[in-house]
Amino acid sequence: MKIVIAGATGFIGRRLIHKLKYEHEITALTRSPSKSADPQVKWLKCDLFNYKDIDKALKGADIAIFLVHSMLPTARLNQASFEDMDLLLASHFARSAERNKVKRIVYLGGLIPEDKKLSAHLRSRLEVEEVFLKSKVDTIALRAGLVMGEEGSSFQMLYWLVKRLPMMICPTWTLSETQPVDIDTVVEAIAHSAQNFEIKKGNYDLGSPTTITYQGLMIETAKQMGLKRPMISVPLFSPGLSNLWVSLITGASSHLVAPLVQSLRYPMVARKDYLFPIALPSKSISDSIADSIKSIQPVLRQQTRDRVKAQKRRENVISIQRITHAKLTATQISTTYWNWLKQKLGWLIEVKSSPSQGITLKLKPVNLKLLSFEANSSHDETLCTHHIADGLLISKKSPTTARIEFLRTTHNDYGLIAVQDFLPRLPWPIYLLSQAWIHLWVTRAFIKSL
Repeated sequence: MKIVIAGATGFIGRRLIHKLKYEHEITALTRSPSKSADPQVKWLKCDLFNYKDIDKALKGADIAIFLVHSMLPTARLNQASFEDMDLLLASHFARSAERNKVKRIVYLGGLIPEDKKLSAHLRSRLEVEEVFLKSKVDTIALRAGLVMGEEGSSFQMLYWLVKRLPMMICPTWTLSETQPVDIDTVVEAIAHSAQNFEIKKGNYDLGSPTTITYQGLMIETAKQMGLKRPMISVPLFSPGLSNLWVSLITGASSHLVAPLVQSLRYPMVARKDYLFPIALPSKSISDSIADSIKSIQPVLRQQTRDRVKAQKRRENVISIQRITHAKLTATQISTTYWNWLKQKLGWLIEVKSSPSQGITLKLKPVNLKLLSFEANSSHDETLCTHHIADGLLISKKSPTTARIEFLRTTHNDYGLIAVQDFLPRLPWPIYLLSQAWIHLWVTRAFIKSL
């Protein structure tokens, strides 16, 4: 079978490739050009925010595996929450999988507690799962607890907290129950889901044989490292303070830590009636910790620094805003948006639109062309795309993929307005204080008007 893996460069993706490459044709997706000396693996440059790239990647695929989460910035200016970025990525991926007649999607998410008021992080994981399960493609959604492995960011944070702090001040979230799962178990579950069509569509939980508190995890980690770490419990949750000290001590990005900390108040335990239907290799929590410690490398702080440097080198903008409860197709959202601009800003901006010629925005007093957009290049009612051709406000260095997208999600009555691959012509300090905020205000005002 041809298996396409999104998120192939992560520590789960790399292990999964090694597991599957001997029996299947593997296409591994990456945002950056990558070369592999292994003839059994095809590395393909793919921007998952670009539906055309995804269409190309999934052409002829039998199985599509989605291991992607957008908790870190992807542009110099991010006017987008990680929830909206994940929703856009999942919507594009599911849409392309349907169009390419992919036989199955396998998605790795997280354990979801039975609580109506979930954190943003957990709501996002559940929302992505729903996008895939409500698509026309047969989907297996795996819900995993904290993945125990030497390269996993969660385990790295746990390890460095224990190693660097001589005494542990434990907020109330450290008493929450969790059910971590070994990396080998996760890889086996994904591999079974991809290869065994007897496993029925739905979501399944993965976890260790026993439960433990986060404080218990720290105690066991200290024990395996031969360290003594006194634990002092304090009756506070304080996610802001926890975010600060976890980031400072471990070197992890606050963009990564903050959503995770918000989720730690919930018990993260696998549901007994929804366990994975095939017996999987399983390790005790102690053995998982011991095996992870043996091979751990101090990479978390350097990875954070590298990501910060890469973000500073970028010149692009991404802006994604969500429309809730708007029962409109993508084309209707687009048409309504341009008409709204004519009505509200017509005294300042001339908006010329044509289904065949596209859209042009001109500054009326001086007749300057601010931006011109090509006609809709999409062909269904879930996505309407206008590529940005030229104009006074866009840099001549902008890629041809610079665009504004109007999306209608298939899992709910949601819409998205997304500007991507946009490079501003204005100097960044001026752009950030003017055009960036004007665009955000206009988009939010339009959404409010709906």
